[in-house]
Amino acid sequence: MKKNYKILKGLIVKEFTHILRDWRTLILLLGMPGVLVLLFGYVMNIEIEGADVGIIDNARDTDSQYIINKLENSGFFEVVKYLKSEDDVDAEFKQGTMHMVFVFEKDFGYKLRHENESHIQLITDGSKLLNVSSLVNYATAIIKEYQFSLSYQKVDYLITPEIRMFYNPNLDGRYMSLPGLMAFIIMIVASLIASLSIAKEKELGTMELLLSTPVNRYFVMFAKIVPYSITCFVNVLTIIWLSKYVFEIPIVGNLSLLLGTSVLFILTSLALGLLISSWANSQLTALMLALTGLMLPSALLSGMTFPINSLPLFLQWCSHLIPAKWFMIINRNTLLQGATLEDLRLEVLMLGVMVVVFFGLSIIRFRPRVNN
Repeated sequence: MKKNYKILKGLIVKEFTHILRDWRTLILLLGMPGVLVLLFGYVMNIEIEGADVGIIDNARDTDSQYIINKLENSGFFEVVKYLKSEDDVDAEFKQGTMHMVFVFEKDFGYKLRHENESHIQLITDGSKLLNVSSLVNYATAIIKEYQFSLSYQKVDYLITPEIRMFYNPNLDGRYMSLPGLMAFIIMIVASLIASLSIAKEKELGTMELLLSTPVNRYFVMFAKIVPYSITCFVNVLTIIWLSKYVFEIPIVGNLSLLLGTSVLFILTSLALGLLISSWANSQLTALMLALTGLMLPSALLSGMTFPINSLPLFLQWCSHLIPAKWFMIINRNTLLQGATLEDLRLEVLMLGVMVVVFFGLSIIRFRPRVNN
């Protein structure tokens, strides 16, 4: 019995020693749960704060100004621009400068006071479906609060909010989900197959043999990228075809622009896969890094499942580092809004910078092996 106790004690000590020596396992066991709780705890907060809105004040009277002040002081909205007419709304939505526009009808206050009824039009970007319901509810509550504040005059005043959706008038959830899924699927597939491919060669020893030859390291990386780029581009074509002909998602914008930016996003994802593989010595490690380092952040911080403007400021800044976020904006705005390259110059620039940075880091990481 005492002998068995010593054997069991020795095995337990051995396992503890193994865990303490392997920093990857230690981080996975002790660090990952805390990170996931913090991430999900913040991300699953669906309250909107500081949503950018525009104002078209055709009335310019005391009542319209009072409601505008209520919007600004509510904490839910931030008035970023006063527009001249509804013709300017489309351009602002395409550039992503605002989420909603409040349109006060002419003689808003006069009609409210003399006819006991007036209207406010709420124009929202229907392609950003995650924000729409919350924004409309908050706006309606503020308008009704002002209406209620007039009840002391013992007159039944009525302010009617009229909802108007741009790009997605029927509020079809697929208009929002499919562009996000396209970005998520392409990124995970491209980065995963690239990282696993090189990690497998490391395990088999073929990568060391290849790098010991006079072959230039740029040729090695280029040869890895080309086949996966082509297969991922075929996946893009398949997803676009299914979106249009099976799920009936309209393609309003330039298809060539969408395909060109898709190639840029594929290269970004493959570069991430190469960078992951430079840190991983096994397929299991590469899989863990890809799933925890790319899959979860892409799902939670890209705007696919939760609105980014509901996140804490720190996580909003972190979302800028997620390639899927930028491509989802390109994808959605091109398909639904007909956005041009001029409208999407920031998103395209961010993907271009990421391609250069990720490929550069991958080459640097592979250099010591080449020199050896």
